[in-house]
Order: sequence, then structure tokens, then C-alpha cells
Amino acid sequence: MNSKELWKVPYFHGLIDRSDAFDLLINNGDYIVRMSKKEDKQILILSSIQQNIETNNEIFVRNNLYHFDLNKKGHATLQSLIESQMNNKEDTEIILKKPIKRSEWELCYDDLEIGKILGKGMFGIVRKARLNGRFDVAVKQDLNNSMEVYKEANILKNLHHDNIVRLFGITLDQEPMLLVLEFCSRSLLDYLKSNTNLKNHSKLILIQDAANGVDYLHEHNIIHCDLAARNCLMSKTLKIKITDFGLSTKLNDKEEINVEKKAKLPIPYLAAETFIRKILSKKTDVYSFGVLSWEIFENGKVPFKGLSDLEIARKVVNAEYLIFPTNTPKDFISKIIKNVFTVESKRFTMEKILIELNIIIKKPEEEVNKLKSIENKGRKRK
Repeated sequence: MNSKELWKVPYFHGLIDRSDAFDLLINNGDYIVRMSKKEDKQILILSSIQQNIETNNEIFVRNNLYHFDLNKKGHATLQSLIESQMNNKEDTEIILKKPIKRSEWELCYDDLEIGKILGKGMFGIVRKARLNGRFDVAVKQDLNNSMEVYKEANILKNLHHDNIVRLFGITLDQEPMLLVLEFCSRSLLDYLKSNTNLKNHSKLILIQDAANGVDYLHEHNIIHCDLAARNCLMSKTLKIKITDFGLSTKLNDKEEINVEKKAKLPIPYLAAETFIRKILSKKTDVYSFGVLSWEIFENGKVPFKGLSDLEIARKVVNAEYLIFPTNTPKDFISKIIKNVFTVESKRFTMEKILIELNIIIKKPEEEVNKLKSIENKGRKRK
């Protein structure tokens, strides 16, 4: 089975999963071809709608010939097999009418020129790459499970916001699948550590960026579950871009989700209710946003540095929260942080945080404008 040849077929969707395949198919006779696994071997599947029923038929490949039935004559190409089936008026079990073509976000390895490693961790590796020879992108590979980047792509593909890293697509022609993302040349942590003299106003603008991104996610009923400075990038225009949606979840009709026992969660960023009730929600994202804000005001320091996971959990459950530096704007502490580092029932929503944050940011601007107005009036009198 030659994935390069198969990719030339516009209705071949590669490693797209079953549920996503049938999201594409609406009417009787709609169809795609995709790859699946059977006893650890790659197989081809024709997914279609037959008499209003979601149907999957294996396409057999023997001696480079394609078959629906191994007892019948094979075809030299996949397209020939499909065309033959479309023209077969005698077979009423598989009626094919309309092929559904790939979307822009469905990419293949040949679309990429892979470059240098940008970062590597226990679970993944990120490289710089060139997409279709036109522009730079970041390419993320999960070292343990390709389906993790597939889940991440599913979260990101419908998100479009200035403060969320942009998804260009995911490679589906072969494993491991690669997540193709907007390229940002530096991380928020690097930016903070190399710009330790940032004024409070500039830090508030960064926090506002992050708040806008999280609020957008929450509007779409998505919780990030791993908000932290290490998961924020900086654009060329110095805007925060939230990235790393590996733990993110679509809530659908739920208010919260239960944490799996084996889940590896970022302990310093977790709210008390996560330790006590083992849940994640929009409100736990808000708490993590508070820790991210602390990182920004502390120029990228590590939260709860030197403490064990158990010690951190005890502190947070006992309401012994991170203390912001003394030069943090008082309004920011009293109007926002006191309503973020608090019990779940009293914690602000991201929408409320943004309202208060916008007021705090506008205050210095209004004061400057007032001073300018007074100065101008004084000059006119002279």
C-alpha cells in the first residue's frame, strides 16, 4: 500500500478516525476512503452512507490490486475500483454517488520540509518546518501516541483567535501524525526572562492577551487544563499565543469533567477542587490563569519552587496561595486576584475578569489624557 499514491486520490483521507469520517458524510451515497488498523496492520476502509446507515467496507490489497471481494477481479488503482463500483448497477449493497474531498487541514508529509528541533520533552518533540515551501510552521510529534496530536488537532481546527496558536493541519498519510502549527520564534518564558524591566502596564497587556484567549475557549465550551507561561508563545507583534492543547477538553453539556487516575496534571497550577474532588472545569482554568498572571509579574519564576506536589496541594487546599510581588498594581490584586485565588463558588468567570482587567488597564491611559488636557489648557491661557 503506497501512501504517496493513495494521497493523489482527493477523497482519500488517510488516518482520519471513524467518528470524524462520518461527520463528513451526510447523504446516501456520500463516501470517503480512509486508513484503519486491524491486528496492528494498516488496512483501507470505504466509509459511506447506505440507506441512511453508516457503513464501513474493507478494501483488500493483494499483489498491488484493489478488491472489495477477493474472489473477483482486482483493480490496478483505488480510483479504478471506486469508479467500477459507482458504475455497478447490480450491486445494491454499496451504492456510491458523491466522493467527499479532503479539507485544507488534512496534510501529508510531502507538504512539509522538516527542519531543526525547537524543543523536546518526555512526551513530544517540536520542530521548525516549511509548509508547501511558502512559510515557516512548527511541527509537533507525540513520541508515545499519535492519537494525542489527533485529539489536539480536533480541538484546534475550529478555533480562530489572535491569542490562540493557529492550526494549519495534521499529517494523515502515515504515522506518526504531525501537528502543524503557527510558528512563533520565542516563548513567553524566554520573553519574560530577557525583559525583566517590563513596566506593569506592559505586563497587564500580556495578561489581557491570555485572558482574551481563555475567554474565547470558554465561550466555545473548551477548557485548556494546562494554562501556564510555558504553554504560551509570543508573536512578532508581542501578542501572547496560547498553545499546547494536549490536555484540553470540550465540555459539551457538562460543567466539569472527572480527572482520570493516571492523568499527569501540572500540580502548581491546580485549584483546590481538583485536589479535593478530582475535577476540572472553566473555574479551574481561571485559577490556573491566576498562576500564569503570577508568573508574568514574577518574570517567569517557577510557582511554588522547592515544594513537593503534596506540599503544594496542602497549601492550595488551605488557601495559602502564591503571593504577588509588592509592585503589582493594587487594583489588579483587589479586583482580580482576590477573586481568582479563592473558593470555586466565589471565583470569577473569565468574562468577569476581562471586564475588570479592561477597566484597570484603561485607568492609567485616562489619567495621562487628563494630564495632557490640563497642560494644553494651561498653555492656551498663557
